[in-house]
Amino acid sequence: MKRLYLIAIILWGISAPIALAQYKYQDGDCITPTNESWSWYKRFARVGGVFERKDSDYHDGNLVYQLHIMTGHGPWEYFQRNNPMYDLKQVDENTEKVPEWLCGLDQSG
Repeated sequence: MKRLYLIAIILWGISAPIALAQYKYQDGDCITPTNESWSWYKRFARVGGVFERKDSDYHDGNLVYQLHIMTGHGPWEYFQRNNPMYDLKQVDENTEKVPEWLCGLDQSG
């Protein structure tokens, strides 16, 4: 339940400049890591948006992507993580956009 409150607070904290700014990825984009050291290398993630973290774990309101990492074998399932937030700069530098159908929930063909 605490996680839901944290997510609600983060979503509430979105400022107008963030909502209007242009970033490498937009809500709904499908991406994959290019960095082999990432735990979800060779998998895909759907971008859930760009947010500004204002909690005590981050400094100076870091920008983050909310990512829903796909896992499993068709049909895909979302990989649930305690904190689906990833540093915007790291994601931009270590991922690339892929076709949206790769993040589809039904990969059974």
